[in-house]
Amino acid sequence: MIGLRLQKVESRLASLIFKSSDQRIHSFIYDAAIEHGKKTEKGVEVYLRLTHENISKLTATARPTVSAVFSDLEKRNVIEYNRKRILVKDMNALK
Repeated sequence: MIGLRLQKVESRLASLIFKSSDQRIHSFIYDAAIEHGKKTEKGVEVYLRLTHENISKLTATARPTVSAVFSDLEKRNVIEYNRKRILVKDMNALK
C-alpha cells in the first residue's frame, strides 16, 4: 500500500518536472480513465465532478490552459466533457 502511494508521488513529481502542461493534462485524463473509468460502447466514462479550475490545480497548470486543451481534445473527438463526466473516446491519443 505504501509502495503504491510512493510510486504515485514519484510519478506525479516526474510529471511536473519533465512534462509540458498539455502532457500533464493528457496524463491526468488518461490516469483518471484508468483508475475511475467505466468502459461503455462510446468509450471510457469517468464520473468526477471537476471544474477546469479543479483540474488546473491538480495538474499545476493555468485554468485557461486546461480550457484550451479540453477544447482541442473535444474538437479532435478524443473526449467529450461536462462538469459531471469525461467521456474518453480515444485513450491512445492521450498517451
